[in-house]
Amino acid sequence: MKRFVFGISVLLITACGAQSARQEEKKEMENTKTVKIDSVLTISLPADAGRGFSWQLADSAFAKQLLYTGQTYTEAAGEEKDGAAGMQHFQFKGLLPGKVALHFIYVQPFVKPYPKDAPTKAFTVTIQ
Repeated sequence: MKRFVFGISVLLITACGAQSARQEEKKEMENTKTVKIDSVLTISLPADAGRGFSWQLADSAFAKQLLYTGQTYTEAAGEEKDGAAGMQHFQFKGLLPGKVALHFIYVQPFVKPYPKDAPTKAFTVTIQ
């Protein structure tokens, strides 16, 4: 009986490991974007502006290859009240071919310095 339980445990751990690897691969694919030169790329991230939280660009290392053209905010569908959660949309225009990384941090921008444990999001962008 002990061998059977051990075998099932190993099988479950192996299956969970494979599922985790697939989830990581899917996450990596979601965080990889492509844009053509002179075309616009939009990155959309969920935000809770009503609580003062928003995504901020963490750096400008991308500036030689991508032009940041601005951002907009849309409330979640059916949430048409002040302070409703929604989506923050960042627009970039491709300038030069290559790869760059975009780094975002989710903070209350009026609270400085930003907390070290603030959520972050990164994207790899290929400009063609």
